[in-house]
Amino acid sequence: MDELRTGSPYPDEPGSRDEIRPAPAAPARVATRHRAGRATPRRRQAPARVLSSPVPETSTLALPLQLAETFRVCAPTVVEAALGRLTRETCDRRLATWANNALRLADGRVDARGLENVRADRAYVLMSNHQSAYDIFSLFVAFPHSMRMVAKKAMFRLPIMGGGMRAAGFVEIDRSDHDRAMAALERAKEIMASGINVWIAPEGTRSDDGALLTFKRGGFMMAMQLGCPILPVTIDGTREILPAKDYRVRLGKTVRVTFHPAVDAAAFAPDRREALMETVRRAIASTLPAERDRAGATRGADEVDPAAGATP
Repeated sequence: MDELRTGSPYPDEPGSRDEIRPAPAAPARVATRHRAGRATPRRRQAPARVLSSPVPETSTLALPLQLAETFRVCAPTVVEAALGRLTRETCDRRLATWANNALRLADGRVDARGLENVRADRAYVLMSNHQSAYDIFSLFVAFPHSMRMVAKKAMFRLPIMGGGMRAAGFVEIDRSDHDRAMAALERAKEIMASGINVWIAPEGTRSDDGALLTFKRGGFMMAMQLGCPILPVTIDGTREILPAKDYRVRLGKTVRVTFHPAVDAAAFAPDRREALMETVRRAIASTLPAERDRAGATRGADEVDPAAGATP
């Protein structure tokens, strides 16, 4: 066997003394095929394609698991209400657990801002934009006090869940029936009189693109009649967790909930309801990216170059 004598000019390093080591093996050759006495290199495989952007991690189990959690929370609520043992504190605690569980299943977090605008000694009509079912969970996590929501009648038709919502003090509203809608607002007044905050989504439905839709008047009428403050709230990021008409939950997202300074509905005369609505709308839109984008596009369309239409 061939041998190679090695040494090092540095006495402290391995190999500083003359040593006998086997000669290094010849480098491995590329595998070849022989055809007609000529070696032909094998064709190399094409490199794996790299996606330009990562695919968001999703879960198809988060919603079914949260639905099971909803029934788990609602069932004892219905029973305790029937027995006359249900308290506001119990409902508040269960709602907090229910909402936090939804964010945990989505591996999401809530970034609450503007909490200095929320006073514990006032009952507010909270009004926010509506982008996703996760608006509900996010706002219940972010808002630090007792709160119930005004919800459309379809949600109250679900077995057990509908009964749990009624027992907890949620308000059912039927916008197709004016009289029933007004009765629902009267129920909301009673809840607020007991010190519970009421949340209304004045758009009435979810926005597909994140921009604000037309506001309904009912919640503003109630706030003006009660003379209570409206707390504008901007919710951003829930569309990234659960887009409209989708059942897959995107994991690891952050929702930003911004509480703006309250608007005193009592300062607006009945004939200035539209001005009140516009004031609240501007507050919600102020930190909503989709509204800033729309405003920028509108300004861009209005800024026409005078020379562009000139005739040479």
